Amino acid sequence: MKVRLARTSDSEAVVRLGSLALAGTALATDGDLGAMVGESGGRFDVPFGRAYVLMAVQPDDAPCGMLYMTPPVRLVEDYAHLGPQKQRELAGKLALIELLAVDPEFRESGTGSALLAHAAAGLANRGGRALLTKVRDGGHSVISWYKRRGFLFPEGQERFMAIRVSGVLLGTDAVEEGFRVGVKKLQ
Repeated sequence: MKVRLARTSDSEAVVRLGSLALAGTALATDGDLGAMVGESGGRFDVPFGRAYVLMAVQPDDAPCGMLYMTPPVRLVEDYAHLGPQKQRELAGKLALIELLAVDPEFRESGTGSALLAHAAAGLANRGGRALLTKVRDGGHSVISWYKRRGFLFPEGQERFMAIRVSGVLLGTDAVEEGFRVGVKKLQ
């Protein structure tokens, strides 16, 4: 299995895999990410930087997993008082995993771990300092999976974690309501 940047031809697989990750949510039928990949491939501009869609593929290049990450837009927006230049700097040091999905038949095969490792390495190569992820409330098994891969989550019912990036103390509770945020420091 290999990990690569999504191609325009992966748009249907992105929609299919995204619906696995979003099952039971209002976003489950949202094809916007698939449309963006169909238009631009696995790298496109978003507020404060670039989004990336990575695909885990089988030897025949058939997708079996995907990871979508962006700058943590909501978090960075909360620091507007620092000015646009500092916001862009912060956004360049962080990435938020918005979606990570693996076909059921490829789960527990290392596919998700490979996607996560590839995302962390790419961010670190671009000077990134921390990878964030969000897990829906009640996603205890998903939180455990991320913890085994080096992510830290607030304990118990606590929602707040602080990380220092580029001299700024950031609070992770500003990412999204209804989710728990985990952090993995890269450097």
